[in-house]
Amino acid sequence: MIENTIDLAPLMGPVLYGLNKAKDEFGQLDKVTVRNAALDAAARYAVEAVPDALRRFRVTPRKVRDLVEARMP
Repeated sequence: MIENTIDLAPLMGPVLYGLNKAKDEFGQLDKVTVRNAALDAAARYAVEAVPDALRRFRVTPRKVRDLVEARMP
């Protein structure tokens, strides 16, 4: 059913937010540290921004993290 699908494009906002947040916080640290911080910030942002939609589609915070991670450079 089309109405039960998730548009993943909105996850790019949290990905960019997380990358910028990590860059501001850590500057020029190694890529793994920055990526992990960015991933955490992006996933947290997504979960806080659209909790009702995530509940509706039964998307867990872990799944959000996986979806965000798949879109990170």
